[in-house]
Amino acid sequence: MKCEYPPETWKHHTVYTRVRRLLAHPGFMPQGRRIPKDFTRFLDPLDGLSGLNDTVGHMVESLATEALNRARKEWDPNGDYADYEFVLRKRKFPDVVLQHKRRRGKDILFGIELKSWNLLAKEGAPSFRFKASPEACAPGDLFACFPWVLEGFVGGKLRFFKPYVAPARFVASCRNHHWQCERDAASDASIPCAEGIAPYPETENQRVSEHPTYDGGQNFGRFARTGRMDDFMSQSLMEPLHGLPCGTWCDFFKICRWDPTKKAGTKDRKRMAQRASAMKGKMREGTTTHGANRRLAQGIERCLRAIEGGRSAEEALRTELKGWLRVHRLSPS
Repeated sequence: MKCEYPPETWKHHTVYTRVRRLLAHPGFMPQGRRIPKDFTRFLDPLDGLSGLNDTVGHMVESLATEALNRARKEWDPNGDYADYEFVLRKRKFPDVVLQHKRRRGKDILFGIELKSWNLLAKEGAPSFRFKASPEACAPGDLFACFPWVLEGFVGGKLRFFKPYVAPARFVASCRNHHWQCERDAASDASIPCAEGIAPYPETENQRVSEHPTYDGGQNFGRFARTGRMDDFMSQSLMEPLHGLPCGTWCDFFKICRWDPTKKAGTKDRKRMAQRASAMKGKMREGTTTHGANRRLAQGIERCLRAIEGGRSAEEALRTELKGWLRVHRLSPS
């Protein structure tokens, strides 16, 4: 399925292209923001790695809207759109729209749906659901997913990376095609057509989402599973954090979540011990080469040695994460 953008004959094509390129720039999102203390002080150092997406998702919506309006000179250098501004809309699709300042909701040029992805989350892939119908997406609407990490894993400053940006209608169409034609599913893969769906509904009650006939696993809308984001995900997981790729950290946390006390057989213990041993060398080489804090490298080894010995590393990891936060002065403030 081809990714198509609005034609160059569209009268708003120039401003649209400028915004799209601005949005896709690695430095678009402001760096160094902190998660509000109320959201982080009760986080479990292990489970909290995947528990902040909703909080950061709301921050992404606000930060992106502010960044777009601050960058007006880049997307409207001649003042042709002085009467327009980007507006964040709560509980509406898309999240942000470029609309007339005085004709709110009546004169929308295009919109942007925003998602976020915690690179250290246990899934190792974006888990967002995008359920908007292709008919609810105007030709100029965009979809953007911003990868992020906290510098202290579960505390400290937010760091954003280069986003995935594509036409929203393309994302919705690929999702439907994958659901109906590409999955190996024995269940009914049909998606009933809903009537009355159109871009920018005036009320919250008007439907914009699609729902398949059967979705027992609640997986409809997981665009990351279509394969269209694979290159983007691979590149994002190579982004460095404390001297190591984020993907390596993700693998490390996955290994440390393994609990040998829960139905772990001899083969399973041996396999995990081998994985821990291989990971230990990989982590040691990376942290030493990039001059990471010695305590960080030593803490990694303590966690992985626990697994090599057939023990749970959860408690060790909880302790180490708290220590790393203190050493790097990354605890919430």
